[in-house]
Amino acid sequence: MKIFRFVVVAALMLGLSGICQATVIHVLDPSKSEKASPNIYNLDTPIDFSFYTCPSFVTNGSTDPMGCYSAVNYTGSVITGLSATITAKTAIPGGLSCPTDYPDGAYTLGNGFDAATCSISGDDTMIFDFTGGHIAPGGAIWIIEDGMDAKDFKKDAGTFVLASTPEPSSLLLALTGMGPFGYVVRRRFRKSKA
Repeated sequence: MKIFRFVVVAALMLGLSGICQATVIHVLDPSKSEKASPNIYNLDTPIDFSFYTCPSFVTNGSTDPMGCYSAVNYTGSVITGLSATITAKTAIPGGLSCPTDYPDGAYTLGNGFDAATCSISGDDTMIFDFTGGHIAPGGAIWIIEDGMDAKDFKKDAGTFVLASTPEPSSLLLALTGMGPFGYVVRRRFRKSKA
């Protein structure tokens, strides 16, 4: 029975150490961005990506290794999704997760998206998708990786693509254009039956 207890304790310790070393991705929409943050002007176009060492207002005294990327939304549209593929120089430790519920007060940044999926390809490439966002024009977008040093990733480590949904006025314009088209199709369909 004692051996069983030791096995359970060892399994718990190994499991907890794996959780502590897990790599976590957050995509956030804070009230401020870095002064050197690039401006993003295009949606649905791959954007080169490189992590850099996070500034102090992000780490908030944490000694965990972290990598950051920030940019400003100058597309003129609301950013509603982000997909990325990022390759590390080394194997990604402890798996990969991308929760959307960011701890209150941590790093003084707010959530950018409502839903996310993360996975690892091979053992060194992160693939993640964030959806349900609302990063307005002029708003900042931050990608924060917690668990690996920024130096563990290559320069131009990968690409990401931003998506948006049309503004209500664009949808209305599209629907008004579909009305006459539907009318013409219906008339032709009736004539062919007659």
